Amino acid sequence: MPGPGLDCDDLNPCSAESCDAMTGCAHTPILGCPAAVPSPFGRRSRILFALILSAVALLLGEGVQF
Repeated sequence: MPGPGLDCDDLNPCSAESCDAMTGCAHTPILGCPAAVPSPFGRRSRILFALILSAVALLLGEGVQF
C-alpha cells in the first residue's frame, strides 16, 4: 500500500517542482521569472542589511543624529 506523496513545494513562485518516488523532489528555475535571477547577496546579507536599516530608523526616531 503506497504511503502519502512527497510535498515538494518550496514556496518559490519561480520554480517548477516535480516529485519522483525514487529520486525525491526536484526544483527547476522558471526562466524569465524575476525572482529566479540570482542575487549577488546571500540570505544572511539581506537579513543583516534589514537589521541595520531597522536600527538606523529606530535611532533616528529617537532623535539621534549622525
